[in-house]
Amino acid sequence: MGVCIAPDVFQEKMNNLFNELESVHCYIDDLLVITHGSYEKHLEELEKVFVLLENAGLKCKFGKCLFCQDEIEYLGYIITRDGIKPNTKKVQAILDIQRPTTTSEVRHFVGMVQYYRDVWPHRSHILTPLTELTAGKGKKTKVNWTEEHETAFNEIKKIIAEETLLAYPDFSKRFIIHLDASDYQLGAAIMQEDDQGLLRPLAFYTRKLNSAQKNYTTTEKELLSIVETLNEFRNILLGYEIDVYTDHKNLTFATDENSSQRRKRWESLVQEFGINIIYIPGEKNTVADALSRLPRANRKDYEDMSKVERLQVLSPIMQQGRRVVYALTEVPMDSEAPRKTHEDYYHELCALMQVNDFYVTTQSADCFVSVDSDEIVFPLVPQIVEEEQKKLLQGSSKESLALKTALAKKDPNYEYKEVEKRQLLHFHGKIYVPSSLCESTHLSRRLCKKCKTCQKFKKRNNQYGHVPPKEPEDLLPWDTLCVDLVGPYSLKAKVRQLDGKVIEQEIKLLAMTFVDPATGWFKWAQVIDDKSSAAISQLLDSVWLARYPRPRQVLYDNGSEFKKNFQPLLKDMAIKPKCTTIKNPQANSILERIHQVTGNMLTSSDLMNQEFDIRDLWIPTLTSIAYAIRCSFHSTLQATPGQLVFGRDMLLDISYEHDYQATWQRKQRQIINDNIRENSKRIDHDYKVGDRAYIIKDSNYRKLTGPHEGPYNIIQVHTNGTVTIQKGITE
Repeated sequence: MGVCIAPDVFQEKMNNLFNELESVHCYIDDLLVITHGSYEKHLEELEKVFVLLENAGLKCKFGKCLFCQDEIEYLGYIITRDGIKPNTKKVQAILDIQRPTTTSEVRHFVGMVQYYRDVWPHRSHILTPLTELTAGKGKKTKVNWTEEHETAFNEIKKIIAEETLLAYPDFSKRFIIHLDASDYQLGAAIMQEDDQGLLRPLAFYTRKLNSAQKNYTTTEKELLSIVETLNEFRNILLGYEIDVYTDHKNLTFATDENSSQRRKRWESLVQEFGINIIYIPGEKNTVADALSRLPRANRKDYEDMSKVERLQVLSPIMQQGRRVVYALTEVPMDSEAPRKTHEDYYHELCALMQVNDFYVTTQSADCFVSVDSDEIVFPLVPQIVEEEQKKLLQGSSKESLALKTALAKKDPNYEYKEVEKRQLLHFHGKIYVPSSLCESTHLSRRLCKKCKTCQKFKKRNNQYGHVPPKEPEDLLPWDTLCVDLVGPYSLKAKVRQLDGKVIEQEIKLLAMTFVDPATGWFKWAQVIDDKSSAAISQLLDSVWLARYPRPRQVLYDNGSEFKKNFQPLLKDMAIKPKCTTIKNPQANSILERIHQVTGNMLTSSDLMNQEFDIRDLWIPTLTSIAYAIRCSFHSTLQATPGQLVFGRDMLLDISYEHDYQATWQRKQRQIINDNIRENSKRIDHDYKVGDRAYIIKDSNYRKLTGPHEGPYNIIQVHTNGTVTIQKGITE
């Protein structure tokens, strides 16, 4: 199947011939068939290839063909099940090359190495001395071989000798790109996480900068590295999620009006890929790593610095957006170095302070400068400008709010005692000191905690104790049915009567909602004038039970409509009734969420300006909303309810298969994250038998009576975080 001329025309014909077979890769007359699946599927793909070749009048030479291989040589690479690597024969040929003596031999060696440019990192950097040998010289020109060239020649051979395996891209996962830009080259590594969470390289990219590019600013070089990498691997990266990690903070900010046209063009190309640029100050966010990366100076230089000069040492860190400037904690240092106490840092900071300075502290130090001579670590104090100081004192900035929030978490009575607020604001005017250093603050907080009047009559949003995480329910379609009533909604609208006249009248909507929590399949039916248990039972039977698979259990609330006739109906059909606890809407949260969505959809439909038909007032509106919910993508299920129920898309003729096990795991992760977020807002407190607690009244209590009742004695503490109180006895 040889061809001697017009390879581009032949390549076009071969591409057109096999463009419908995704498993076939073609380079001129070299065909590679790769399948994922069984041996029989592989044979089916081969049969399709042979049929196409026969119909096109092409033949294969059997002696040159290989079938059903675990690994195969193709275009200078060894392709395996796990990835690709350079052909060992080609690599050995490069290793066997002797030191070149002419520019032609140097170009031959560099060309062989460049063929595998996506396999070995730092290639361009190492080859720079060799490529400079051939610049502007003839083929037979003798080269002036120096020690620098010999080092580069041996170093590139050493890298080539190391076996490298590049993994195949998985387009269901994010691509991770780590960038590198120096004064003379660009570089990038494209990676993905495997099933074990380890990063596997997909490709490496390096390129030497030309004379003009060497004059670019650092930001432009870093941005050029992104642009070149995206262009080089455009066929792989475009259209997929990409995380780009860089140690250059400026790339994370938007372009300003003064940016060059070149940079604006580059950023326009980068936006096409929709990448997520992530700043990483170091390989790991540990104190040891941070200290190893910060600038170092000797002790004499540090002592000779003025205060402004000391602050300028940390300017790179301040440019990274950090506003935490001092830590009144023990700084991690070597065991031989002396350790400063909290009081030492406090007095040192006070000595540095001036009248107009304003400082914020935290419990973890972010900024350090290390001194080599005696291994002492000095925390330095960047200064916050006076304008931001005023904002903080007025309580209008995020930093001030964060400080107040942190204090409120430590002491739930913090915000309710003016004496304590005045005292803390006094410290905020100059410096925030941890509570362990302020004895008077401790005293005021102890007094606040014992104030029974404040606890009983002042409304507070604090919640106590940690909530245990819930177990996700088994995701079995049609196993559980959730039902509830929504409404009544009422509005004045134009209604067309039976005689054709249009009059404005008040119309109401009361509906019964149904949802299968496993698939999210949603229905609702209008309740007309009769909210009795018999009518609701009839709706359940006709709308759901007569149309869909019978559920194992039905979840409902304590409404009277779900009792008299409703529960006997479930019993007759061998369905388990499951009633939620009172004042606990979270127990039927999926329906509560749907009610919120439907309420928003009804509100945004501008119903007051629409015309209703008296014969079916709400049916068109209800069916449209139900259809919209069935076609909406569910972030947890990662599918639409229609896809899960029918196994195909609701709009396009595309089949769909769902992995319920992956959905269960995703729900478990979401439950854990939600539990962590919920507990982060609560005050950590362990109840004990004998403690006294207040009960929060319902929202409709009289304002002058106070939001709490009690206190009552706790007589039992349960493992799920709830307690039993003796309600009859109060103080």
